[in-house]
Amino acid sequence: MRNQRVPTSFTLQTVPEKFYHLQGAQTVWASPKIAISSRFRTSGRGNRMREIARYLAVLSKPYLRDTEVCKAAPTSGTTASGSRPQYYKRAALIEHNDTIFEVKGCGVPANIKPRDTPYGIGLYHIHNAV
Repeated sequence: MRNQRVPTSFTLQTVPEKFYHLQGAQTVWASPKIAISSRFRTSGRGNRMREIARYLAVLSKPYLRDTEVCKAAPTSGTTASGSRPQYYKRAALIEHNDTIFEVKGCGVPANIKPRDTPYGIGLYHIHNAV
């Protein structure tokens, strides 16, 4: 097997998108590295998890109104700036405190209609997370 050269830098083509913060999000999974990250300014793991939910529990535009596969999600009225690499279907890159977080299961892009399939709906169901 030959050694392959790994590029030292690359440009990620992304599409900007507006995301909507969920109102009252209480269940969030975050990797342990993120849960103890200094990017979240509150002290204590429980407080950090609430802050993670407040800033990173987001949905894309198709979930703001009822569709045949899901009811409209309650939002807080605030938005988050983010982007999606072109090949992402249900994840996005969201910026918070000068750090970019990859958020999974935040819905399909605005130009795709949610479908009633495990991945087509675009959301990350709790039974998949545990």
